Amino acid sequence: GGKDLADGVRTLMLALIWQLFRAHLVGFLTSIRSAAGGGAKTLTDADIVLWANKTVAAGGSGLAIRDLHDASLASGLFLIELIAAMEPRVVDRAHVTPGGTGDERSLNAKYAISCARKMGCSLFLLHEDIVEVKPKMLLSLVAALMGIALSKQNRES
Repeated sequence: GGKDLADGVRTLMLALIWQLFRAHLVGFLTSIRSAAGGGAKTLTDADIVLWANKTVAAGGSGLAIRDLHDASLASGLFLIELIAAMEPRVVDRAHVTPGGTGDERSLNAKYAISCARKMGCSLFLLHEDIVEVKPKMLLSLVAALMGIALSKQNRES
């Protein structure tokens, strides 16, 4: 409630900020998709994951995720494949590790963030958020990538 905000209850304030951020993100993606002729239906997390899986599959990778809680995201490989499927020139495979150890996962996560930034993504996550598979933060990254793809699609049509 308002009293909690006035009192500065940190966890409740962060929860409110996250809900506002998520609503903005989903609204933004929905409006871009609508402008591209994709309908005005509000996007869900499942829609964003479906888009990511289709994009990675179109790039020739056999990787897929179940949802944004999928433990395989910790390796960073799916995110790198997603970025490579969108813009192959951004990813240098020489910098990608197998992601089997903690250090390799960390390197891949840092590289995925670096590649996403090269594409113009505004990011709100740290490499630790990827390695620890924080679904809210992963949503912000995947949605930002989806926004870039939809914007590019709109410009081309």
